[in-house]
Amino acid sequence: RSGNVSVAAGDSVKAKTIRIAADNGRLDVAGTLDASGEAAGRIELFANNDVNVLASAQLNAVSTGTTEDGGDIEIGTRDGSLDLAVGSTIDVAGGQGGQGGTLLLRAPRTGNDLAVDTLGSTIAGSSSTVARPP
Repeated sequence: RSGNVSVAAGDSVKAKTIRIAADNGRLDVAGTLDASGEAAGRIELFANNDVNVLASAQLNAVSTGTTEDGGDIEIGTRDGSLDLAVGSTIDVAGGQGGQGGTLLLRAPRTGNDLAVDTLGSTIAGSSSTVARPP
């Protein structure tokens, strides 16, 4: 978990819970991370340095079950910045009759702001999107 970690554009991970961390480096996501299912799961992306959700990335925690709520996605950095590129997709939609899931962005303070360089991702299905310090 030291050094930079990359999920390449052709890579795909499907699991109920997905946790990817770069303790001493940067995290770049260009592929597909899918925690979708009848009851949606959770995706957690953390890095000590920058976290980059690149244009081809798809992060999905979508519920397909009737009345099931969407999943949760958390993206954070301790000392770097977040960059959610235009073209990337974050989807936490709930199933029919269910509520949307949550998106939590965690980045350090930079004066009166947070270290979020770009917030260009298409965010779908979220009932709550929050940005706060780690």
